[in-house]
Amino acid sequence: MELTLEQLYQKMRQEMGPSGWWPADSKAEIIIGAIMIQNTNWQNAARAVANFRQASEFLPARIQRLPLEKIQDLTRPAGFYRNKSRAVQAVFAWLSQYGFDYQRVVAENGDRLVLE
Repeated sequence: MELTLEQLYQKMRQEMGPSGWWPADSKAEIIIGAIMIQNTNWQNAARAVANFRQASEFLPARIQRLPLEKIQDLTRPAGFYRNKSRAVQAVFAWLSQYGFDYQRVVAENGDRLVLE
């Protein structure tokens, strides 16, 4: 039986379930980590993630209220801090439209999202 990489992944996921490998305690932390890891190593991304933990406790509404300059300071260890800061602002502004309710995001956006 020949499988594509995608088919193999789907078969393994079906048999073994989600891996749960991302090192985070909340969805907000996962989002911040996913943005911070772009174009850097985990050590630098982890420093930026720790900055967000200290500044916001990963409370989505608190992250959303942070001024851009503060987000840039928190993001700086991960590099590309201007772009990543704008990404953080955009994602949390979008999520705020749904009251930071991730199930509502899925319910209202369904097939337009890819969730793992």
